[in-house]
Amino acid sequence: ANSIRKLSRVRVNYKMAAVPTANTTRAFLLYLGKFKPDSGGFEGDFKNYVPKAVPIAAKHKTGYASIQPLADVYGEQKAHDVAALYSFPNKASFDGWFDDYKVSGLAEMRHGLLDGQVTSYYSMAGEDVDYDALTHYVVANKKFASAEAKEDFQTNYGSKIKDIVAQTSGCIIKAGPFTPEQREGFHQEDADDIQLTILIGFPSAEKRQAFHDIQSENGMKDVRERTLVGPLYNIDALPKDHPAFVSGSPFERKTM
Repeated sequence: ANSIRKLSRVRVNYKMAAVPTANTTRAFLLYLGKFKPDSGGFEGDFKNYVPKAVPIAAKHKTGYASIQPLADVYGEQKAHDVAALYSFPNKASFDGWFDDYKVSGLAEMRHGLLDGQVTSYYSMAGEDVDYDALTHYVVANKKFASAEAKEDFQTNYGSKIKDIVAQTSGCIIKAGPFTPEQREGFHQEDADDIQLTILIGFPSAEKRQAFHDIQSENGMKDVRERTLVGPLYNIDALPKDHPAFVSGSPFERKTM
């Protein structure tokens, strides 16, 4: 029994491991939505969505890392009104949450109000990361403009991004090709043509802005804009007075 307990505490270094393990690897779901013309926007029935969604999140130790309007945030190729980022402590949490979500009526409610895109996946960052310290994110779902653009991106952007993130105290939760293997066992909506997914967390707005500034100065922003098609957004962690903040969930922010 002791040896089993010891094994259960082993943390896998995902720089070394090829396959995430369902019990220990954090998972994320990103939703990007655009209100339908007759939905009433944020003042319509959407006001009733979050209060119904929070108890399901709390039950499965799931948290909204963020849910917010996108009108005033930094973004490229803006195409959405709202973003929601879910954080799951492990795949079992994701599966339990999704099972309850499917029978809650919330999916039908959401589809009636918004057109949107869902991408979900394991974190690439492993378990030594202090996820709770990450309060400001950059998210993107992209496809390559062409086969030539893909090579241009990999040479002039992809090869440099890790250094820029490290310089600005960021953490790459997900960055790179969105492969069939990464999609397997998770839920995707309207994401068949997404080739590249990005989720990077930062400990402050200033660090995230530095991440953007460096890329503007060194030409990487130009590379991104000429090689990729699709939105990129800044989104922030929830403040504790937000109705969707669930105290005690693993996403609770130490810095807010």
